[in-house]
Amino acid sequence: MKAWVPSFGLVALLFALLCAPLLVSTQPGGYADDETLYHLPAIRQIRAHWPALDLNRDTLSAVSPGYHYVFATVSLITGTGRLPLQLVTWGLSLGLLALLWRLFPASMPDLALAALLPLACSNFFIKSASWIVTDNPGLLCAAAALAAIFLLSNPAGGWIAGALAGLATFLRQWHVWIVVPLGLRALRQMKSAAGPRPRALALVPLLVPIGVLGALMARWHGLVPPAWQAAVSQGSISTAPLCYLFAVFFMLGIFYVVALPPETIARSDWRSPWTLGAAAAGLLLALAGPIDYNIAAARWGGYLWAAAAKLPLLGQRSVLFLLLTPLGAALLVVMTQRLVRQSQHGLAMLWLGAFLAWTATALPSRVALRRYFEPTVLIFLIFWILLMVRGTEAKPSFRPAGLYAVAFAQILITLATAHYNTYGRSLLTGG
Repeated sequence: MKAWVPSFGLVALLFALLCAPLLVSTQPGGYADDETLYHLPAIRQIRAHWPALDLNRDTLSAVSPGYHYVFATVSLITGTGRLPLQLVTWGLSLGLLALLWRLFPASMPDLALAALLPLACSNFFIKSASWIVTDNPGLLCAAAALAAIFLLSNPAGGWIAGALAGLATFLRQWHVWIVVPLGLRALRQMKSAAGPRPRALALVPLLVPIGVLGALMARWHGLVPPAWQAAVSQGSISTAPLCYLFAVFFMLGIFYVVALPPETIARSDWRSPWTLGAAAAGLLLALAGPIDYNIAAARWGGYLWAAAAKLPLLGQRSVLFLLLTPLGAALLVVMTQRLVRQSQHGLAMLWLGAFLAWTATALPSRVALRRYFEPTVLIFLIFWILLMVRGTEAKPSFRPAGLYAVAFAQILITLATAHYNTYGRSLLTGG
């Protein structure tokens, strides 16, 4: 009997089944408000005077208008009806999953399946695929740029990554963080270049995302449109988003670590000075500012906040984040150390540099919603396990049970949040 071999079709089918009820829904819930109040009106407004674009007047949400401009262009063919544009967003979301699947060696479909399911079943990824919002198209461009940075060693890889980074920044300005791993890649390329001209050309791709952000900031006089600057920023740096980010990183990342053989992570990794230093830094981060449940301070989106609201506080610091933030920082170092030993080409520093650059984008904002962190964290974890196994001659053994458990939990959470909030309440109330 032929052994069962998992395929991307299974991921696509499960993803479609989870999204389908939300795609056809006309009920409130999920990201319907974002779609109705901001994104769909912006698309229709731009379409009315296409191909012109006003970076101020056409930016109705806190993100750059690239997504809306692209969809206004698409709407010239599909019309501005809700469902056709939702299906385009869903298709781009499926494209992100297909891209990540394609990056895994063909001999490891079982590992690819286990690694991708937590993302494919994430309620935040599902909701972003089912409504007209900017999250997943931006992530698709960011993930494609990272793939080019990590895996395309030829000079063309830098140009491809630069173009994708520019597009990602145009879709969501926060994706300008890609310029950091792009710059690190350029420095590596410059070291091996013969002559000043190739060295200078290696830096040119960085100008694309920087130029896009520069044009936006010149028009907005800030990182977000003027109408949103007071809502997003509190006038000072908040550590709450970073604490939440590292907490999410630990809760998900530990399952990717244990999926590989036990010898993948040496016990000494957990006791190394770098790991202990990172844990201490994480604790200081959690102590640096308020990290309690507070709706007025934009500390409320996600189930960790719900848990923090019920757990004890030390001052305004939840014990939940006092524990998880140091663990997340320590896990980041442990995973980097293992990648250093595994990698022959300095990919560990590119991965770490990319992750730290992305975390830095959380600093200017006081908003700490899990929606902004979980899908990107999962993409970094998928790239970590991918880089761990790529280039190995022998197929590594791995233990997928933990990742399957995470995926199952993600499905339950999706049903209990996205689907219940969309259908369940109206059914219970007879609406």
